[in-house]
Amino acid sequence: ITIQLRVQSESGIDLLNPNNEGYIPNESIKLMYGDKTYNVVDGWTIKYYNDTQTRAYSASFKGITKEKVRDKDDYYLEIGEWDALGNVPYTTMIIQWADGSQDEIGIKCDVDVRPVQRAYFLNGNKINAMSVPIGQIVIYK
Repeated sequence: ITIQLRVQSESGIDLLNPNNEGYIPNESIKLMYGDKTYNVVDGWTIKYYNDTQTRAYSASFKGITKEKVRDKDDYYLEIGEWDALGNVPYTTMIIQWADGSQDEIGIKCDVDVRPVQRAYFLNGNKINAMSVPIGQIVIYK
């Protein structure tokens, strides 16, 4: 399970795109989760598995990455990964921005019910509940 964060201006401009006015660089974004602080890294720098993997994939939390939508000039932040086969109790983390502001991101997953229930939260407010692997949250800066 991962969380996708889109970061946009009030007028809908993608602020993670380095070609756009108001661009927010990776180094000015931090994720605080548990007792750790994670810096944003480009997604291609983290290899989730190698091409010769012969065993089942095991999810592990890797922090926060910046990803580019294939064949588009759109970017998003991805937080995770949590094991999709297990419950995730209500869990929160903090995104800290360069201007000192913060946003609280939350996730909850219950796999004991069908369909599987996932809920995503921004600053304590429930965004949606979905039975799909990726939750999308839009943050306006």
